[in-house]
Amino acid sequence: MDNIVLGLLLMEPLTAYEIRKFIGDNLQSICSDSRGSIQSAINKLLKNNLIYLEEKVENGVNKKRYFINENGKIEFTKWIGKPMVAGKIKNMELSRLFFMGTVPQEKQIELIDGYLSSLKKEKKYLEDILDSIFDSKLTEHLSVQQELDSEEKKYQFFTLKYGLEHNLFDIQFFEKLKEQIIADKKANIKNGED
Repeated sequence: MDNIVLGLLLMEPLTAYEIRKFIGDNLQSICSDSRGSIQSAINKLLKNNLIYLEEKVENGVNKKRYFINENGKIEFTKWIGKPMVAGKIKNMELSRLFFMGTVPQEKQIELIDGYLSSLKKEKKYLEDILDSIFDSKLTEHLSVQQELDSEEKKYQFFTLKYGLEHNLFDIQFFEKLKEQIIADKKANIKNGED
């Protein structure tokens, strides 16, 4: 979470609320948008002198806006300069798949249907983001390609594309798995095992 906050502050100074909103709106597949984890990261970054805050009253409300400092930029550059590690990408939900053989086939189908429903909602969410990028650029009479020429925007787009393609793979995988469970169940019934 620390590096995500640093990266967001590198793009622009933000309040804790704005950080949380951005993560909730754009990075759901990457990290949690819980207040606790964000505030913990902010406190750690402040303590380690990687960010600083400015307090300002806006419309009668005291706002704390966080800024990345040179130390934070150096720390972020070190982190982003290292290659991604495949084994670091964890999905604890896969443990449910690992242990799914411990429940009856009817329950397996029910669980997979529930997960497929969740995956399809996420797919719609990602497609809506993708559509909004293209729709907003068209209404502004700007070329999407020009917008994506910015290195930052290009890689944000690639992350969205990765998320969507990963989601589509998961949907296909779990639909095939469901078909296999149904076929196994029919075979078991035919063989008198159920």
